[in-house]
Amino acid sequence: MKYPVLRPIAAALLVAALAAPAAAQTTTTSVPAGWGNPARTWQNWNGGWMFGLRAIGIYPDDSSSIDNLTVGSAWTAELDFSYFFTRNIAVELIAATAKHAVRLNGNEIGKVGVLPPTVTFQWHFSDFGAFKPYVGAGFNYTYFYDRELANNTLTIQRDSWGGAVQVGADYFFAPRWALNFDVKYIWMDTDVRTVNGGVEVGTVDINPVVWGIGVRYLF
Repeated sequence: MKYPVLRPIAAALLVAALAAPAAAQTTTTSVPAGWGNPARTWQNWNGGWMFGLRAIGIYPDDSSSIDNLTVGSAWTAELDFSYFFTRNIAVELIAATAKHAVRLNGNEIGKVGVLPPTVTFQWHFSDFGAFKPYVGAGFNYTYFYDRELANNTLTIQRDSWGGAVQVGADYFFAPRWALNFDVKYIWMDTDVRTVNGGVEVGTVDINPVVWGIGVRYLF
């Protein structure tokens, strides 16, 4: 399986330099630069990378112009990569994939693969000690694979661009490790067409709510 969708989102990782990092919460000695610097902790850290792994539940807020067509929920793992310009301002890329059962009149007619890389721009609140809530908004590009449905008579026709919003929180239980809770709403939609002739049968809005829990590590 190929993932051409990863090329369009590469540009989202290009970051503009922002100055004036927030003041450290405690007085510390200066922190040398470098990846994985042991002197860095959540208390004196003013920017850089944070990586995470979450278990996520994907629950579609689905609707369709096709009567009685529904899209099922799924659980999977998610990787997230965040870059903090300051201790408050960050951009996050999440990567996950799952297969969702598609049902018509309650009967499964296939499973469609969904790969929706999502970029959000975030504000992290830093006034609550080790507890750091955040909000974010951004966009996703959803790549559909294994598109055939109903014994290869129907197919998912196109990929999807859409918005995304999120709320979440990190709780640092160690100097560089955090427990993470995250909720996203992602807009995604597509068309269903016949395999022979490409006649449009209807549209499907999947629009999942994504609940996640995991751990993250700052560099």
